[in-house]
This record gives sequence, C-alpha cells and structure tokens, in this order.
Amino acid sequence: MELNPPAKRGISHGDMIDLNRENIKGFDVREFYVQLVRELKEKGL
Repeated sequence: MELNPPAKRGISHGDMIDLNRENIKGFDVREFYVQLVRELKEKGL
C-alpha cells in the first residue's frame, strides 16, 4: 500500500486518522482503511 499522493505536502498522521477532515488530492482516507483491512484479512490477521 503506497502513501505517496501527488500532492506536494505529504500525508501526516493527522491526515491518516482524518483528524482535520480535509480532502487531499490523491488520498482517500476511507479507501486507505478499506484497503488496509482487506490486506489484513487476506493475511489472516
């Protein structure tokens, strides 16, 4: 899973937990967690 959106500012921990409720071009926090859970499920975790 890659966390390098095309935006110049990068992704902070606050962005990852949707602390600021800010839209970041190229990064969808909800989709990030859906993918994370999917990958954990595939690994049986």
